[in-house]
Amino acid sequence: MLSPSGNWKSFWDISTPERAATEAARIYGENAGLAVMQCSLGAKADGRDDDYRFWIAVFHCLECSSA
Repeated sequence: MLSPSGNWKSFWDISTPERAATEAARIYGENAGLAVMQCSLGAKADGRDDDYRFWIAVFHCLECSSA
């Protein structure tokens, strides 16, 4: 999931929501949505708005793939 570059500022720089959703589903199975929402809340609490939007996009990908 990670790009080899070490100069990233947000998750948008190293992955796509689709790839992150695929990996989250593989790792967390039916709990992937919960894990991703926890990531989004952590990013929001830390003031990392770009990362917050990334995790919301990942959650949306998970929801669309389960529909």
